[in-house]
Amino acid sequence: LAPVGARTIIEADKLTLQGVVLSRDGKTRVFEQQTLAVDQFAALGERVAQSLIAKGADKLLRDSKL
Repeated sequence: LAPVGARTIIEADKLTLQGVVLSRDGKTRVFEQQTLAVDQFAALGERVAQSLIAKGADKLLRDSKL
């Protein structure tokens, strides 16, 4: 499986989500960080996920199953 990670930071009324997907060998890394209002947590998760996919995270995940 591909290593994946997520981190959240709450500051006042802002929520920052960091997401990362790495290749099995750790040589390729796809990272995204975005911030929205705390009450927009679902949209924030979707935005970060879509950005990771656009950057190739889905390919890393598919390739890790080989």
